[in-house]
Amino acid sequence: MPSNNEWPVPQNRMLLGLITNGMILGVGALTHFTYKREIEYWQAQIQEQNELIVFSTQMNSLYFMWVGLLPILLILNIHLLFKDILKCDLPRIVLKIQSALAGIMFLGIFLIVAGNWFINPVWEHRFREAGFTECENRVLNIRKALFNDVWVRNPAHCEDPKLRYILHEHFDDEGFEQASQYLSTLEEPPMNSQ
Repeated sequence: MPSNNEWPVPQNRMLLGLITNGMILGVGALTHFTYKREIEYWQAQIQEQNELIVFSTQMNSLYFMWVGLLPILLILNIHLLFKDILKCDLPRIVLKIQSALAGIMFLGIFLIVAGNWFINPVWEHRFREAGFTECENRVLNIRKALFNDVWVRNPAHCEDPKLRYILHEHFDDEGFEQASQYLSTLEEPPMNSQ
């Protein structure tokens, strides 16, 4: 029977470690590609001079996900190396490294929660420079407006009921494209009849 200060050891600890590594790397890759996709959307809207940007205000926290995940991955693998492969106690220097990694992990968690405060102003500045105006009145319903802002080139579009309807009914990539196309038709000059 193990003493009170020892944790019970799972039978397949190496397999559990490998599965955990895979899950951490999977979450990291998913967040990386999700963030990259969102950035590409924002940049495309600016470069193509579209009429609408739906800015996901919480998406920038994904940028900091690796700051929290890498220390967890390293701590886990250091522990697996010494305890399961080398079958020895962790040296003091390794314990200090793990402590430092735990501090970095908590910094990463803080940045995941609060990172938007640092990056969102940069994007908002880019949108303004590109000629967009943030719709201060809520174009989106309250649930969607908590984590998203709508930016348009023409401030009068913030009051457009059809834009509101499109974004309420189709809050996805297809709906954003539909709303942008709708706003583009409003901006087109009328055809001269000859």
